[in-house]
Amino acid sequence: NRDIMIARTGGTIGKTYIVENLIDRAVFASYLIRVIPAYDINERFLKKFMESPLYWTQLKAGSMGTGQPNVNGTTLSKLLLPIPPIEEQKRIVAKIEELMPYVEKYDKAYSEVEELNKKFPEDMQKSILQYAIHGKLVEQREEEGTAEELYQQILEEKKKLVKHCGGYGYYFLSFKTNFTDT
Repeated sequence: NRDIMIARTGGTIGKTYIVENLIDRAVFASYLIRVIPAYDINERFLKKFMESPLYWTQLKAGSMGTGQPNVNGTTLSKLLLPIPPIEEQKRIVAKIEELMPYVEKYDKAYSEVEELNKKFPEDMQKSILQYAIHGKLVEQREEEGTAEELYQQILEEKKKLVKHCGGYGYYFLSFKTNFTDT
């Protein structure tokens, strides 16, 4: 318990896990490095450090290999680790754990805003077209009539065309449009 396991190779290089509530004796896998924190180092503080940009920058600089990067105990022993007094370490961990739900909430909200921003142009275009179809995009002019009046004109024109074509089922619609200069 309190030990920290670090992945030494591959795509998970540098990832960490605190061993807690271990009842039975256990053997760890060879692709892990076991760190046993000294008693003046809080394991949660050490874990938080191992999630920090300072840790990752140092780890990447010290990793070996290109295809399958790896680290070893020697590389880890060369990392610079700021170590405040144990009580301050505990306060730092407590403050981080207090603030992280807010960070996660902000991250979720930010992601939702980003998603909305991606869809905004398409949604705006659909909205504008919807307004246009419903006659709400521009001000209606009385001299142009209403949509209902236009519909009635179309029905009357259709009746005339059906009569004119002898009822053969051919439908031709023509629209009379009055253009006026304004």
